[in-house]
Amino acid sequence: MVGVGGTGWRRVYRSTKVTVQDGEGPARRLTLGPSAFLVLGYAARLGRVTPYQLKQLAHQGVAWFWDFPHSQLYVEPARLARLGLLEEIQEGHGRRRKLYSLTDAGRQALRQWFDSPVQEQTEVRDLGLLKLVFSGLTDLERIRRLAEEQIALHRQRLHEYEVIIADFRSYEHLYPNQIPIRMGFLHEQAYVGFWQSILDEPPVMDPRLSSIYDEQPDGVATGLTSVAPG
Repeated sequence: MVGVGGTGWRRVYRSTKVTVQDGEGPARRLTLGPSAFLVLGYAARLGRVTPYQLKQLAHQGVAWFWDFPHSQLYVEPARLARLGLLEEIQEGHGRRRKLYSLTDAGRQALRQWFDSPVQEQTEVRDLGLLKLVFSGLTDLERIRRLAEEQIALHRQRLHEYEVIIADFRSYEHLYPNQIPIRMGFLHEQAYVGFWQSILDEPPVMDPRLSSIYDEQPDGVATGLTSVAPG
């Protein structure tokens, strides 16, 4: 599953500080970002994991709500190995892949991450909504087209979730990693309903604004002369 272009729940989240100790050595204070915990989490689930497997797993499991660059998932395991959170083993034959497994220090870091509170609010970055903010500089026909294209986009994504959820109905129970798909479904439902409301009740155009598609005399501004909300 891939993220919808132009939409998503993306934000630069603060890193998590963890304290790990290797055997009898001194405690170390580390600062780790979300990608580190994705890698540690999959290593804990699978026992051993390759960077290519991480890319595939992220694509299939979390990309619909958190998009990690593929290059980052290839670099992060080696970095975590240098920090002592993963053990790196290279195959002695065949493709000589590098396999990564969780160390005791990595398990400590993962525990502290789970135990730390989630205090950041979700931030929505949506290109369609950004265009809507400035659509008063266009016309009602362009606003209608924007709403229609957004409805089609989110209905397509909603259908993808419906297929996955339909498959889940055959399961007696769901595992925790399967449940977040419900949030994706509700997210897309809300977007379809929102953009449909734009078609059902079109906004009123601000008479103080002129369209950017109209010819303007040199030196004449097209917008407001005072600050207004939005």
